[in-house]
Amino acid sequence: MSENITILLSESTTQEEKINAANTIIINYNLHLTSEEILTVFNKAMTEISCYSYERNRYKFLFEYLLNKNVDMFIAITKCCNDLEKKTKTFWELSWLVSFYGPYYVGSNHLRSHDITVCMYKKILDYNNFNINNLVMPEECNEQIQEYRNEKYCGKLTKAAKK
Repeated sequence: MSENITILLSESTTQEEKINAANTIIINYNLHLTSEEILTVFNKAMTEISCYSYERNRYKFLFEYLLNKNVDMFIAITKCCNDLEKKTKTFWELSWLVSFYGPYYVGSNHLRSHDITVCMYKKILDYNNFNINNLVMPEECNEQIQEYRNEKYCGKLTKAAKK
């Protein structure tokens, strides 16, 4: 699956190759997304990569991680990206979701404040419910995001209380 992400993050692949890669991702992960939606989120990443070439590895890590460990978050990010594209033509930097230095992890970027992290995840959660337990972030952020998630989705995807 890594090769499809590489194709989507490459400047040298054709549009047809990118569409095929997006469709392969949709089929392999049984996503209820369109190839256009996936292309939009990868195009946003490419916009950043064109300005900062060192971002390519971080984005590759982000998309591989999400597709392998948190597909629901990938769906939320894709839907959010597409909605913002239609409404405002702006988008936050997806790189904020990945640590700045390796070894990479997904969660919060230490360069961003807790308030920005919480606000960003709340916005993403508006588009799809996803598990935040496998994200690395300060406990304060995790608690605020989990509280919002529980309110919005009535506690779905949370662990049952111990008896």
